[in-house]
Amino acid sequence: MSREPSEKRAEVRVHVTRGWYKNEEPDSLKTPHEPGVKARATPKLSSSQCDSTVTVFEQEHFQGKCQEFTSECCNIQQCGFDNIRSIRVQSGAWVGYEHHDFQGQQFILERGEYPRWDSYCGNLSYHVERFLSFRPIYCADHQNSRIMIFECENSLGHSAKLCEDYPSLQAMGWGGTEVGSMHVQCGAFVCYEFPGYKGRQYIMECERHNGAYQHWRNWGSHSQTPQIQSIRRIQQ
Repeated sequence: MSREPSEKRAEVRVHVTRGWYKNEEPDSLKTPHEPGVKARATPKLSSSQCDSTVTVFEQEHFQGKCQEFTSECCNIQQCGFDNIRSIRVQSGAWVGYEHHDFQGQQFILERGEYPRWDSYCGNLSYHVERFLSFRPIYCADHQNSRIMIFECENSLGHSAKLCEDYPSLQAMGWGGTEVGSMHVQCGAFVCYEFPGYKGRQYIMECERHNGAYQHWRNWGSHSQTPQIQSIRRIQQ
């Protein structure tokens, strides 16, 4: 007698206008039944990887077509959307991008609801029209985050170790408006161009670049200046 697999199979749900529709299970997730074929072992995921869920909507205020994701999406247009205009984060921390393939302006997305572009852009002066890709931030750990910031490139010059949230680096004693390089030792941070967590956002993670961001151009494809004036830990 055959046994049901103990693992739950992945499911993608799409809401078009009425009701939920379950996509056909991809071949890669079906249990092999040919003689001599062994099922591939399912890789073990951390608790944060198993609990990252986001729902994106094509229209503002959670209207129109929507789809739930538990992993990255490099191009929402390949899922039949023309754009993302509102987001609901059920669990985990995510980063959204202006363009496909994780390029352009970055938007930190923590648990909660984002009904319009101005709820995740960080500053009303940056009206970003496009939101086409996103991914989870698995290493976010609000209780155990630590970053070193340096005055110059390549971890040189005056430095400071940060383990808390800082709405103004200058108010805490940092001697300028610029940061030359950073090293995320654990956890993940979001750095902002202006005080009060405003302006362009730069997501810094210990799991990317081995945590070492040796030049401001490493911060993202949208980096235009080394100006950083506020930093905070990312909530998981």
